[in-house]
Amino acid sequence: MCGICGVFGKNDEKHIRAMTRLLAHRGPDDTSYYSGNKVELGHNRLGIIDLSEKGNQPLSNEDGSIWITFNGEIYNFEDLRGELEAKGHKFKSKTDTETIIHAYEEYGIGFANKLDGMFAFGLYDGREGKLVLARDRVGVKPLYYTLSDNAFLFASEIKALLNEQNRHLKDLSLDGFFGYNEETPFPDVKELLPGHTLEVKLQRDKINVESKRYWSLDDTVKETNERKIVDELAEKIENSVKQRLVSDVPIGLFLSGGLDSSLIAALAKKYYKGKLMAFCVGTERSNEFQNAQEVAGYLGIELVTKTLSEDDIVRVVPNIIYHLEDCDPRNIELGIMNYYMSKSAREHGIKVILTGEGPDEIFGGYEDSYHKGRLDYRELVMRLHSNHLKNKDRASMANAVELRVPYLDNTALLEYSMAIDTSLKVKEGVKKYILRQVAKRYLPRHIAEREKGHGHVLSGIPFVINDHFGIPKGGSLKARFDIYKEIFRRVFVNGENYKKIRADEETIGDFPYIPFIEKGFYPVYEVSPRQGKPQAFFEEDPNFSHSVVGYKK
Repeated sequence: MCGICGVFGKNDEKHIRAMTRLLAHRGPDDTSYYSGNKVELGHNRLGIIDLSEKGNQPLSNEDGSIWITFNGEIYNFEDLRGELEAKGHKFKSKTDTETIIHAYEEYGIGFANKLDGMFAFGLYDGREGKLVLARDRVGVKPLYYTLSDNAFLFASEIKALLNEQNRHLKDLSLDGFFGYNEETPFPDVKELLPGHTLEVKLQRDKINVESKRYWSLDDTVKETNERKIVDELAEKIENSVKQRLVSDVPIGLFLSGGLDSSLIAALAKKYYKGKLMAFCVGTERSNEFQNAQEVAGYLGIELVTKTLSEDDIVRVVPNIIYHLEDCDPRNIELGIMNYYMSKSAREHGIKVILTGEGPDEIFGGYEDSYHKGRLDYRELVMRLHSNHLKNKDRASMANAVELRVPYLDNTALLEYSMAIDTSLKVKEGVKKYILRQVAKRYLPRHIAEREKGHGHVLSGIPFVINDHFGIPKGGSLKARFDIYKEIFRRVFVNGENYKKIRADEETIGDFPYIPFIEKGFYPVYEVSPRQGKPQAFFEEDPNFSHSVVGYKK
């Protein structure tokens, strides 16, 4: 897991360094750059595999004609490496990153379809003078781009792309955040869609961009035999978990005690040779500690729980908005939960986490996902990049923790799961029926059959926020959205310096290029009981790195 960025079409060392500073939280282990002919690449590394300096990026091929800045993990890289070595390719490291370079050399831009895992990268081909971007099939890892001053810019997060020309917002609504599209809150900044590559060329000083889809999710039903499906699905889930236990640093789990995370925990316990720790957060008002503790006790896994106070939740909201670049309450509040679990994991020395994301969308866990027929499953999966995968990536990377999603980023498992007849996904009113049959092989029956709701709701976080801001139950989602949207605007459009914001909500001037975070400070918002409007004060957060929003020469 890392932070990546680049500039194509001009050389600007100051700019690429400013971009990498904004992504430093994603990779605190090393920061490096490559500067070539009208190209700059930046990389912040979070070391997971091959912790030596050979794993630092940007990384090149033997003659330095191809360079890459890469974020993610390729789980089939050893098989792919053997295939490439047989064709004469020479490797200088044990990293999955180098495999991507040689795969591109051998197979061209279509090589992305050979990669199994979660990934986003920018690859510069000096031989052809072009830049290639690629993103994994379901969008586990983020990637954004924009055109600015006749240059093409890309980065893991939007904040590294903002400048005085593109920092204006489009109209934001609750309906505009969850979808399979390239739109972002900023009209001039686009998201590279999952399953796509982007080829960028400079021709007569003009930037030409061509997007290609290299993978589509096929949900044609092919599997209908229940006994056969349970056998094969169990095998594929086991293989996926085993692949995701490869790491040179300690691995942990997010555990709620529900079906999805408990099955991952059971398989991780079966195959992981080290000590396993699991993490769960909640509030005094609502939590899942009892269920999580039951599963952890049954499997012999150490469980770390954290009860969040009202202050814990409210004061971190601007931090979450800054990292998520989002103001949808569902993303923000899931982000709070994932942020604190990741923070707890990092405090216990864990840099890699396995999580149970995906089965609700794949196996019919949502009530409205099976009433409309088979096509809804595909739609739900392809929208994950805009909601659950987004908040998990940003909240974990804010703490320099890598999240792995065994149900989603294994191509064989995902494609097989989507081909299962929907009558076996929801059977006689039982949601995720076929997955429960698999889970019964590894867990007590009552755990495999346990019904649970949405994790962030069960954590109690939305209720705490409603109480804090004095928001009544009816329309609370819209009310929270309006509060988060105002914080979002002040952070990303105004870029306000905390010294210029008064507690009475007055702002002295507009300072879009002055760092709004200095010396580890960040804005925290409360509501005045009398005014019912956001007010601002500021606290110190030792885990929040110095950074700026926007870039100006």
